[in-house]
Amino acid sequence: MERILIKNFKAIINKNEVEIPIKNLNIFIGEQASGKSTIAKLIYFFKTIREEILSEVLNNSQLANNNFTNEISKRVGRYFVYLFGSSRHLANFEVKYYFANDRWIKIEKNWNSGNVRVSFDYNLQNSLQRKIISISTEYHRIANQFDDLSRRERERVVNGLANYLKGREAFQNPHHHLYMPASRNMTVILESHLTDIYARLENIAASLDLNDNNNFNSDNELLLLKFMQYVRNMKSKFKKGRGFKGLIEEARDFQINFNEILLAEIIKKIEELIKGKYNFDEYGEKIQFSNSINDYVYLPDASSGQQEIIRPFQDIFLSILYDDTVFRVYEEPESHLFPLGQKGYIELIAMLINANPQNQIVIPTHSPYILTALDNLIKAKHIAKQQPEQEEEVNQIVPRSQWLDLEQIGVYALKDGEIYDSLDRERQGLQSEVLDDTTEKMSATFDQLLNLQYQSA
Repeated sequence: MERILIKNFKAIINKNEVEIPIKNLNIFIGEQASGKSTIAKLIYFFKTIREEILSEVLNNSQLANNNFTNEISKRVGRYFVYLFGSSRHLANFEVKYYFANDRWIKIEKNWNSGNVRVSFDYNLQNSLQRKIISISTEYHRIANQFDDLSRRERERVVNGLANYLKGREAFQNPHHHLYMPASRNMTVILESHLTDIYARLENIAASLDLNDNNNFNSDNELLLLKFMQYVRNMKSKFKKGRGFKGLIEEARDFQINFNEILLAEIIKKIEELIKGKYNFDEYGEKIQFSNSINDYVYLPDASSGQQEIIRPFQDIFLSILYDDTVFRVYEEPESHLFPLGQKGYIELIAMLINANPQNQIVIPTHSPYILTALDNLIKAKHIAKQQPEQEEEVNQIVPRSQWLDLEQIGVYALKDGEIYDSLDRERQGLQSEVLDDTTEKMSATFDQLLNLQYQSA
């Protein structure tokens, strides 16, 4: 099983060396600056290393057995710096990610230089080197030949390498990856300013320089840029009046197989949460509030909550429609949402998880409402398993498409640099301390105030 071990990196100390298995749904909860997003970014980093290796092979014609490990390690190290910033001001740290029991990559601070050091498990390194050198040689032999046969051959080689990196011999990682950062509504509010940002992304993506740490203003910018690029591509699917139902009709025309009942359920829930129907006409994206064609608001003028959730909801819909295998980080899904909106968001994520058993979702969150909603979905599945005669009654309360098995889930609380497993396997749910901690603290304050009131009376 995939898992990650983090020691002394940024806010995470992890004295007990708690390993985090990567499940279908992985939730990290804690106060601000407790390390939630750091863990999410680390998992994303390791999941996307294969893309950096692919880029290195295609852009480095000098790869050979005698420099392979050094060149690949340098590329991975540069990528780490771009996501997390320079490590020179940090204490000694180590982060190790297991793609399988016999394949891992480790990132640690090199005290001699102050830079990061990348090391590969021997089995993974040997497999990569053996396979990639032969593919690299073949690719660069025809890289500058532009006849039709050579073009098709290059495509074959690139696809073969990509499939190898996804497969069991390498990273065992078939996912399409995306990190959805908080403040997603910027893709709506700043839409007219995004062209320059896209150009910047395209200029820097292929030339990560370990010694140039000034390409980004912060270590979150690369994630924002990649997300914006994804949104641009995603929006193009919804243009020309093709809302959610229009894309279903298009998929039907192209004879794409999909679960029509599930998609109808998803559209209904999306429309409940965005308080209307989404459409995209020649003038832009809009949310229609009623059946009247004149009762609508364009998305840039909609509420911050509607702007915040439309991108993840579009992504969930498309992932299920096209049966993609996805890895997603939905950072702070509670942003700008009322508690019932947070509940609905988690229910949509549960549908995405159940639509494909290989899907993996990571959620860094502050919200106890997210956990309460999750606890209900776990409880529904548990009751249906333990008491099958009540399955249909459970389905009436919580739709079957949203049930989650405890084994699919990891929930970790972060506090004072430590990582705590927060699942209660005996009661088949979340530990009550995680659900009740905030409420208890606020209630204690209220009780103290009441005591003062009664004393003065």
